[in-house]
Amino acid sequence: MISLAIAPAYGHGDIHLLISKLDKEIASHPSDIEKRLERAILLCQHGSHDKALADLKEVEKLAPKRPERHYVAARVYMDQEKWELAKSGGCPTDR
Repeated sequence: MISLAIAPAYGHGDIHLLISKLDKEIASHPSDIEKRLERAILLCQHGSHDKALADLKEVEKLAPKRPERHYVAARVYMDQEKWELAKSGGCPTDR
């Protein structure tokens, strides 16, 4: 299960490498929820909020009962200063 603790800060290049690795893994295993959640967290840290939300939409389709998606969505919305969405933990598909 993915760790929901605050992820360590990575350098910009490190995040790119990790995202690239996850891109390849997800391309090989598109229904891997853990990898999609992990990539969404990294994309959020990178500031790629739209891409992170796209991963969360896919998680919702594949595993609608996984609560982690709400946590990650709240982090994305906090970064975007969308406070009401962050407080509700809403996911893109919940609206």
